[in-house]
Amino acid sequence: MQHTAHTTLDAARSQTCARLINSAGEVFAERGYAHATIREICARADANLAAVNYHFRDKESLYAAVVAHAQLGHGMIDPMEPLPSTAPACEQRLREFILEYMLRLFDENRPRWNAQLIAREMIEPTPALDEVVRTTIRPRFLLVSRLVRGILGPAVTEPEVRMTVASIIGQCLIYVHCRPVMERLFDDEPYTKARTMQRAQHIIEFSLSALRGRQAPSTPRPKPNAARRTAPRSKQAAGNKRS
Repeated sequence: MQHTAHTTLDAARSQTCARLINSAGEVFAERGYAHATIREICARADANLAAVNYHFRDKESLYAAVVAHAQLGHGMIDPMEPLPSTAPACEQRLREFILEYMLRLFDENRPRWNAQLIAREMIEPTPALDEVVRTTIRPRFLLVSRLVRGILGPAVTEPEVRMTVASIIGQCLIYVHCRPVMERLFDDEPYTKARTMQRAQHIIEFSLSALRGRQAPSTPRPKPNAARRTAPRSKQAAGNKRS
């Protein structure tokens, strides 16, 4: 009986904590950290004002927990996962990464405030951003960097790797942070799972095509002047043959 009572109490505490996280996410996303109030957060969460102190200590710790929760939707990455040994295998892993990342970014069950909060954090950085970079953004960047090196080979330079990875991930994030523009720019750009998979496939093929182009040796092309000089000689030869 006592065990049942403890289980019920733990469940209630967990539910209160979850409501605070979600309500705080909405308020922080709408108003920013500086203008958000604990009173409004607790009112939306239907929680006592003391609940924030009990679960998170203070507003700053609550905000850090909310930002970390928002990033969980992007998935956790192990940057030191075993790297494929061949370029085709690295390509396949990159395919998997892009598709998984896009599906997580546009998970229909993910609250809209997640993206709004992270976008606000990029505009008005707080100390919480350091932890986000350390735990999620940097591991993701390192993983894709290793895959890019595996595809392009050992001759690729570090600046080239960084710019390539930024280009790949940027193609995914533009649909998040520019969503209001996309919806106004294109009437037929719904944010459905099917369209997300289409976008992911485009990013995959576009990125791999660029990477393969960097692999291929440059092929000499005939100079335009040389091509023009060849044509008159051909015509002259044809005339001589007829005569």
